Amino acid sequence: MISAVDTSPVQTFVTALVERDFSTLERTMAEHVEFRALVPPGFRECHTSAAARELIQTWFGEADIFDVQYSTVETIGERVHAGYRVRLREDGDWYLCEQHLFAHTADGLIDKLDVLCSGFTRLPAITGVVARNNDYRQESESSGLDWAIRRSPA
Repeated sequence: MISAVDTSPVQTFVTALVERDFSTLERTMAEHVEFRALVPPGFRECHTSAAARELIQTWFGEADIFDVQYSTVETIGERVHAGYRVRLREDGDWYLCEQHLFAHTADGLIDKLDVLCSGFTRLPAITGVVARNNDYRQESESSGLDWAIRRSPA
């Protein structure tokens, strides 16, 4: 009999990533997590939550605008799948990235995490981003995306 799968550590992981709260993201993983990522240009592997956090932070930590286009968390058998697509700006350049995670959880933590990443696809310049209450509205007609979050890198 398959017991209920705890999705909460993965949901917290995705929320922390969206908020770029890398300390919370690290705390969702077991100290000796089995972390594997297939990313351009190749395979990456970490064996501690601190090392996994550091790697993830190198991917997303420098963006000054981080726009989540979609995210999902769901179970697939005894594993948890999460997917998200983000549009981000770093050093004035815009990128699009999508990742899919497959995780195993135990004792309220992620103990195994496999990541598949699209890489960062450079986008044409997006103009007309104006501040509104610490959020930023995208005024370009071409993208159809309305809101992006601007935060100082953690």
